[in-house]
Amino acid sequence: MMQVDMRAKPYTRIYTFMLFIMALVVSFILGWMVYKINVNKYIDSIVQVQQKDVTQSLLIFSHEIKGMEDTIKLLHDSPSMRSSLAEHSPLNRKLAEATFVSFIKTFDPLMQVRWLDDQGKEQVRVDGNGSQIVVIPVKDLQDKKDRYYFSEGIQSPKGNVYLSALDLNVERGKIEVPHRPTIRVTYRSDVNDDLKPGLFILNYDIGSLLNSLRKFNNEKVQLEIVDRRGYWIMNPNPSLEWGADLGNRENNIKLIHPDIWHQIQVTDINPQEDIGRIDSTSGLVTYKCADISQGFSYNQSTQNANLCFIAKTPAAIITEQQRTIAIPAILMSLLLFICSSWIIYRERQMGATLIKVNQKLADDKVLLEQSEQETKTLLKQQQLLQEDLIESGKLSALGMMVAGVAHELNTPLGAAIMAASTMRKEHHLLNESFVNGLTKEALQRYIESTKTGLDLVESNQQRAAQLVRSFKRLAIDRATEEIVPFQLDQVIDDLMKTLHHRLKGARVNVVLDLEPIEMLGIPGILSQVLQNLVVNAITHAFVPEIGGKLSISAHVVENQVVLKVADDGKGIGSNLVSKIFEPFVTSNRSQGNTGLGMHFVHQWVTRTLQGTIKVETQLHKGTTFIISMPQKIELSLPED
Repeated sequence: MMQVDMRAKPYTRIYTFMLFIMALVVSFILGWMVYKINVNKYIDSIVQVQQKDVTQSLLIFSHEIKGMEDTIKLLHDSPSMRSSLAEHSPLNRKLAEATFVSFIKTFDPLMQVRWLDDQGKEQVRVDGNGSQIVVIPVKDLQDKKDRYYFSEGIQSPKGNVYLSALDLNVERGKIEVPHRPTIRVTYRSDVNDDLKPGLFILNYDIGSLLNSLRKFNNEKVQLEIVDRRGYWIMNPNPSLEWGADLGNRENNIKLIHPDIWHQIQVTDINPQEDIGRIDSTSGLVTYKCADISQGFSYNQSTQNANLCFIAKTPAAIITEQQRTIAIPAILMSLLLFICSSWIIYRERQMGATLIKVNQKLADDKVLLEQSEQETKTLLKQQQLLQEDLIESGKLSALGMMVAGVAHELNTPLGAAIMAASTMRKEHHLLNESFVNGLTKEALQRYIESTKTGLDLVESNQQRAAQLVRSFKRLAIDRATEEIVPFQLDQVIDDLMKTLHHRLKGARVNVVLDLEPIEMLGIPGILSQVLQNLVVNAITHAFVPEIGGKLSISAHVVENQVVLKVADDGKGIGSNLVSKIFEPFVTSNRSQGNTGLGMHFVHQWVTRTLQGTIKVETQLHKGTTFIISMPQKIELSLPED
């Protein structure tokens, strides 16, 4: 019997030692897993913020550049400019100067408005610097024929807006101090338009735009903008900016951060990567490169229109957070090891007894109950998250609608302001004629000009008021989810007015076939559904340069309203049709789409509008969404 005990002790010691080693390894692995999970969560949160900052800053920058095209075309087509630059009449310098002053007052970023003749000589120029506007005398006008933006702008195709390089403004051969980041757009005038041949040039001060983008910076994420040569347009350290313009060739990202620059170059070679991410020695970097000159005429060899928007979190911040996360993970590992060691010791002392088994079963029961409770909690959180996502979708759509209405209002209001400015000029001329001797011809010209101006002001104000009324109705409808009576054709008409700019930009022709249907329901949700379907068609169905036709029809069939939204675009692939209403399903995730739009539409139609929705599609022939819903929604009474 003693021999058996003697042989058993070494075996027991080895087995116990192995159990302790295993507990140590398992504790370390679990601690490492917890550490990695928490670090990954932190990194993911940083990446989400970086992606949001990069995407929003790029959208803001691109929208500002695109607005320059509309502004210079509006200047070219304004009646006062056509009058002052008429081909067979002397240059009306005073009228042109007054028009330029009006433009600088209307459009804040403008720092200079000029018209040069076809030889490059400034004929009319107005400078703006904050609240101060200066009309440059004839003796101070300069010859700009040697500047690249004149030679390239005057040679650009007729009807195209030329976009210059993004650089620091130069006056009389020297860079302005303090520095004024500038971008220029030009547009030709010629005899084909019954105008004197020459070039309109608008100088935009993008310093305020860059300052607004700097507001994205915080202690965790810092925003940078780099041109195609690697020079910084914007950097948290201003001394690194504009290296090429200031002759500081060493202030270049490919010299200071070559790993980041190499990855950006790789992205240029592989354009399938939309938003890039780099774990560099200097920190965590998210970037997106885009050509801001799309739609413009420009010189690819001299312009830095291909910009990269970079969001960077310094390595020191990430390292500090990793240390903070490591402390509880290490403590948890130690605690697990201590607990495991104590259990092993107790198991070795007491053996595999029935009491331990029962206790283990009781512990498992508690864990199962906790797991069940946690599962219920997670399910509730998921439901709340889905509701938040739906609300976020509403706010996003409302923001898009506000941007569209603002752009639509810009044209009639700008035209009304220009007409009022012209009328004021004519009134001043009449006063001069009255002092010097009023003639019948002067009075007749004033009456005709005033009538034309008043008609233009009245028509544009009526158009703006109509847009405001449509937007007001939509905003009120979407602010409430109460069941109210409404006219379906009025809701659709209001929505089309707010989306007019985006439909026009995408070259989409909308055809409406609507019965005058009076409904009892939630117009805001119905408008939201239609907006998502229309925007989805613009985004996915059509080629931007070609556009297409979008048909919306509504008819009543057996007390059911059948609403169809059909396009003649690309169609939907068979691999997406069956799951198009599932969350996070999209064919353009690389372009920033989340895949939630159609899921929201399905939720709103089936749950809120008490209807059904289905999709019919053929590749290269188009897609039709068919919504069937009751003409009058029934009120659901709460259960007892």
